[in-house]
Amino acid sequence: MIRMLVADDERIIRDGIVNIVDWTEHGIEVVGAAADGMLAKTMYEAKQPDIVVTDIRMPKLEGLELLRAIREDGRDVKVIILSGYEDFKYAQEAIRLGASDYLLKPIMPDSLVAAVLDVKEELERQRRQLAELERLRTYEAAARDARTENAEGGGTAPPSSGGEPADGEPAQGESAGGGERWLEATLAYLREHYDEPLSLKKLADIAYLSPNYVCSLFKDAMGQNISEYLAELRVEKAKELLEEENGIKAYEVAQRVGYSDSRYFNRLFKRYTGYNLSDYRARRR
Repeated sequence: MIRMLVADDERIIRDGIVNIVDWTEHGIEVVGAAADGMLAKTMYEAKQPDIVVTDIRMPKLEGLELLRAIREDGRDVKVIILSGYEDFKYAQEAIRLGASDYLLKPIMPDSLVAAVLDVKEELERQRRQLAELERLRTYEAAARDARTENAEGGGTAPPSSGGEPADGEPAQGESAGGGERWLEATLAYLREHYDEPLSLKKLADIAYLSPNYVCSLFKDAMGQNISEYLAELRVEKAKELLEEENGIKAYEVAQRVGYSDSRYFNRLFKRYTGYNLSDYRARRR
């Protein structure tokens, strides 16, 4: 069953989302309802939901900050943003951070239910693809073992699995089973496009794998998730800018490495280096 977390500081809206329909009839379990952003973050970490429906403005931690924390976690969680603000900058930032949908209040019940069911369908499609890829990898491993045994014993290599791979599946030798080419391609893409919003779909297309599977394989290979790697890469690029370009502003550094919110990047930079942007530049002089 798909797990969903709801976060809104207005109780009437929060309870309305939880009770708008019998979510279990749609294969969805509501695992929590938070009245503020910090509680929502705590619930997210404890409950590991697949879908998060969150207000954009909440006490303690705003919806966009919650979305950033979810993206840093590296899981492919679908986030639907609710907002009473038509200001384009909020929608633009939500989209940059990978929100699945952005709904303006007051929200019609049918619109909300449709948005949730749309992302549920996308999650289920990804899970089916992942299951098929796991099946293919299992077959490829067994086929390689059989070919090795037959080669050593002078036998005949086993036949193929029969038929062509299903649409969307990698052909044999094109998946992650074909050496480390997928990882090299992924790292090359991240290094070249570090200043752009992270697109798990693009990385999945490069590797011929599902987004969830790319995240899992990347963490196994690198010992950290994709968001952590990208954050470290952006911090290193920011250090280069601070060392090489005199007079560059903190907000310019943030924008050059892919962050529209300079305050958020300043905190991230300090987390990795122990210095904020201004102090780091002064230290290097």
